[in-house]
Amino acid sequence: MLRGTRRYLIPAVLLLAPLGCSKLEAPEASGGKPIAVEPMPADPVIPRAWGKLVAVSPERTRNAFHLWFQDDSGTIHLVTFNSTTSRFSAHVGIIPRQ
Repeated sequence: MLRGTRRYLIPAVLLLAPLGCSKLEAPEASGGKPIAVEPMPADPVIPRAWGKLVAVSPERTRNAFHLWFQDDSGTIHLVTFNSTTSRFSAHVGIIPRQ
């Protein structure tokens, strides 16, 4: 009995599955505006004014990871650290909160 059900069910699923798919539109990043960028401080230190470290995320294209900081006003400071060269990126992304 189960064998007979599979014989009809599997082809039906394969035929109907593409009908349930639709292309999703890509979201517009940050309202179409680039985030602000500032140079990294000359000393390889994280300024205390950037606030607390709230997240760490890997970068997919190289041996690096992103450090996400949030200051008291809610502004996000994003800096990349390359673990191969043991250096921070030259620039810091600034994302204000409203």
